[in-house]
Amino acid sequence: FLSVKDSHKKEIVDIAKRPLPFVVGNNNKKLETLIKEFNQKQKLDGNYPCHNINENYIKTQGHNLNSIIPNNKTIYITNVANYHNGSNTIRIPMSKIHQDNINMFKKTNKLLGLELSGIDYMTNDISKSYKQEGYIIEVNSGPDVTLHIAADKSNKSMIPNKIISLLNKNFA
Repeated sequence: FLSVKDSHKKEIVDIAKRPLPFVVGNNNKKLETLIKEFNQKQKLDGNYPCHNINENYIKTQGHNLNSIIPNNKTIYITNVANYHNGSNTIRIPMSKIHQDNINMFKKTNKLLGLELSGIDYMTNDISKSYKQEGYIIEVNSGPDVTLHIAADKSNKSMIPNKIISLLNKNFA
């Protein structure tokens, strides 16, 4: 969640998620090979490879690095959803966010009184109210917008331009 103070209200600039890095089986290749191919593609696409492969986490999914992964089966290769560990950011449309969550994000930012802020929020399903599941991990008063920019490589200036426009409107 990325927010900019617009006059006396908060405007949500962007909401993005970082899913766990994963590979999909093809009934032919070992998991180790699929991971190498995943990392090569990440680098070619200008993304970070997954360097924190968690073999114990893979074992909880019933496999190891030598397993041939069945066709179309998804294997999460780490339990660390971090942009610098191969987690590719995905923009979430506002229409998918539960209204309780939007209200909670805005209320949190209003209480803190920040001009620009980012909220790290953990949930399995952002379309469910925080009253059912989910919690704030931290609020950043100087958020890194890199992950929001990475969510749309075709329009890298969209988020910075939106932030600058809102900040200019506040100080004009």
